[in-house]
Amino acid sequence: MQITTSRKIKINADCLLKDCVNETFDLIALPGGMPGAEHLRDCKELIEMLKKQKDSGRFYAAICASPAVVLEHHNLLTGKKATCYPSMAG
Repeated sequence: MQITTSRKIKINADCLLKDCVNETFDLIALPGGMPGAEHLRDCKELIEMLKKQKDSGRFYAAICASPAVVLEHHNLLTGKKATCYPSMAG
């Protein structure tokens, strides 16, 4: 599957998310941007994987809007410091 980013960069996926839900990863890193972060936030498979990462003490990261839109939304930043754009501060 190929996607085109907001900056017209084409990315080819090695596999679909649904096909690697049971894999173990050293790190899961989420890209930022909208509306992509909202799509990530609403992806049940991804959230399951992120929660497993957290529970097993493995790394997960997010850039741009994804810390607020994805990680904070699913309580994956509790007790952690994060920065994002736009800011989570009111």
